[in-house]
Amino acid sequence: MSQPGYDPPLPPPSPEMRLQTKEHFMHLQPDSFKILKEAPSFLVRDTDIERLSGGAVGAKIYRANPEVDDHSTVWHWHEWAYQVAYVTRGWAEYEFEGVGVVRVEAGSVLFQLPKNRHREISSSPDLEVIEITIPGQIKNIATYPNEQGEWVSQEV
Repeated sequence: MSQPGYDPPLPPPSPEMRLQTKEHFMHLQPDSFKILKEAPSFLVRDTDIERLSGGAVGAKIYRANPEVDDHSTVWHWHEWAYQVAYVTRGWAEYEFEGVGVVRVEAGSVLFQLPKNRHREISSSPDLEVIEITIPGQIKNIATYPNEQGEWVSQEV
């Protein structure tokens, strides 16, 4: 049992241990948001987590684009193994195949399975979401409909 105020030195790291480096701490700039190419009604801020994890994990921050009134998307699905999203601010309404319309608000967590068809219906202008994905980079996204009413898969 340690005594209060006693801070013994750490033993040397074992060979299987990995040490943090300064690049593991990212101080993201407020102006680092860019328009999301696939859905211009949202802004995205990338992190270096995908690079640092060798592609195993991705992390991004999304915001509603304040210059756009309509924060909706077409039906689509993503080819990830898993996606976890945490709403830090605002609210959003989504529609999921098999579930219907779901409203998430600040403090809500969403665990989304791969290839789950969904769409964004609306959101508050102050929406902000942290997204963690496995793997880091999405292989492709399928959207519906095209001019012929078909699902279109595209690499991203």
